Amino acid sequence: MGLGLWHYIPLVAYLGFWVMCIVSLAGRPLWGLYYLIPFLPYRTMRDHFNPYPLGVHILTILILAVIIGALLQRKRLPKSKLYWIWLVMGTYLYCSMWLGTVFGLAPAPLWISDKNFALWKDYMMVPLTLVATSLVVEDRRAIRTVLILTAITLLLIDRSSILEAMSRTWMSFDENKRDQGPLNLGPNVTAAFLAQSAMLIWGILKFVKAKKYKFLGYTLIAVTLFATM
Repeated sequence: MGLGLWHYIPLVAYLGFWVMCIVSLAGRPLWGLYYLIPFLPYRTMRDHFNPYPLGVHILTILILAVIIGALLQRKRLPKSKLYWIWLVMGTYLYCSMWLGTVFGLAPAPLWISDKNFALWKDYMMVPLTLVATSLVVEDRRAIRTVLILTAITLLLIDRSSILEAMSRTWMSFDENKRDQGPLNLGPNVTAAFLAQSAMLIWGILKFVKAKKYKFLGYTLIAVTLFATM
């Protein structure tokens, strides 16, 4: 940035998570969800938090703070069987881990120090995010804000993917050129995420009437497809 401040951005963002945990518990859980959205897919951004205390688990902590904050505000989930399906599936997966403990092949999955428990916890971020969003997103304004933040996040991931690809020569194939990507999950996962995100935006645009927003949406789709290719 030319001012030597770049080094402090991860620390500021990390501290922002703890601030948003307090804000969520204090009665503004929607703000916590807004802060969370850009970090959900952008794993390379979250990796900068790993050296800090509980940095690896800060995403889960904020999600739980949003859910608890919403429940303290007496918010309720919309009626849906999907929550019960996830609850049964999550319970089944957790109980399955105890089989390794019973047979003496793995420690008891009781805390994040156990790799199996940590992996299960990370997987359960999907239904936890669904629960948090269902609790706090209640009107059109909140939906619009969530969609705008999602679009901005997608654009940042597109930019990172395109810059990474353009920094290499593609005159001949080389497996070493297949970067992990901004999701840090491999090129195939990144491509799948971009393709699915483009389809999501395309579907949403079917319900958008303002021409300027349609133009911005289709431009984002075009950039995302370019990044995928």
